[in-house]
Amino acid sequence: MKIILNTKQLYVLRFDKDEEVLTGIITFATEQKITAATFSAIGASSQVTLAYYDLEKKEYHDQTLYEDMEILSITGNIGQMKEKPIIHAHGIFGDSELATHGGHIKAIKVSATCEVTLTVLEGELNRTFDPETGLNLLS
Repeated sequence: MKIILNTKQLYVLRFDKDEEVLTGIITFATEQKITAATFSAIGASSQVTLAYYDLEKKEYHDQTLYEDMEILSITGNIGQMKEKPIIHAHGIFGDSELATHGGHIKAIKVSATCEVTLTVLEGELNRTFDPETGLNLLS
């Protein structure tokens, strides 16, 4: 990962071939001591793990796609849970047939590049486990 632009409130990050994006964002947030942020991204992936959350069963159903796809849109945030960064991100990916796949993102491996625009917020976004939904909700 490379920092392309840094204004202290706004970062533009570039991830290169074979880098894992969410792990890289968590590492970056840890190093920069970021406790609250939003981000968006575009680029290209070679592998992505998406999930759908079954609220009734309180479990994620994962599907990993092993193909080159355009990263059409990723939207997410960085918060804190037990004093560690935690990411919540959703995305839409386009395949070679121009069909789209989307959902909660668990992992993204870059095929060519991924450009992330990250906006640091003042304060902290904290997450707490909610037994009713089974999710880590903003609190």
